[in-house]
Amino acid sequence: MISDDPKKAIKFVAAFLPGFIGLGLASYLVDLRFGELAYAFISIAISVASFGIASLAMRQWRAKKRKSAQAVATAEIVLAYVVALVLGIFVSVAYDDDWVITAVNKIPFVSLTKTTQDHPLLYVLKKSFTCVAVRPIDARENNTLVYTKAMVRAIVKDYATVEGFIRVYPTELDPAQVFLSPACKIDGKKTTAIPGPGVLVQTENVIAWELIDATASECWKIHYGSKPPCLCPSEEVKDKYMARMNVERHEQQDKYQLCTADK
Repeated sequence: MISDDPKKAIKFVAAFLPGFIGLGLASYLVDLRFGELAYAFISIAISVASFGIASLAMRQWRAKKRKSAQAVATAEIVLAYVVALVLGIFVSVAYDDDWVITAVNKIPFVSLTKTTQDHPLLYVLKKSFTCVAVRPIDARENNTLVYTKAMVRAIVKDYATVEGFIRVYPTELDPAQVFLSPACKIDGKKTTAIPGPGVLVQTENVIAWELIDATASECWKIHYGSKPPCLCPSEEVKDKYMARMNVERHEQQDKYQLCTADK
């Protein structure tokens, strides 16, 4: 319990505050989907780790400089807050890039994806943002699997079907809108380019979402011509896969290339 003594109460709060500030920064950077109990536990863990690291660092510095503990007390607190902010950023990156899920999936016969029953749409659309991110959610067999970035096709009620690359995806705070660019409008068998930067889609008006291989998209051909999309096979199959994909390309055609890290 918090002491009635104001000074002790302030020290008690200050001891746990770094973790909550660090995790608050992480929540600002990404959409953390932690429950209240998990949020509190992680915040306390960050606080403990921050003060532990700061205390160890200052103890070594104090011994080296022959300083008293009181002389470096303020510096130790400041360092703890700085460490908490760094750990908060680390948590946001680890959460956003699915480090834990990726590590678990390296275990043989284990295959997990991170989503929730309430917002699977947000998860899937975000995964379509890059070529590499699509791979964990693509369960096709080798004969139909294409290692390329997905274009998103939205069937909008009382309007038409639109297709394009996700440029702005929905979040927990604003789950209602998706921006596609470059984009096309599909009416039956006719596909035409949106004559502008793209199209803003209201998610509540979409009957169905489809993820389309860029290699099979008419919208890609309209905007990029004969230039093929980049591919992102895993390291284990990269050489054979790229050779197989390029063997059907004519000499006059551009060859498929590997996607860069941010694609």
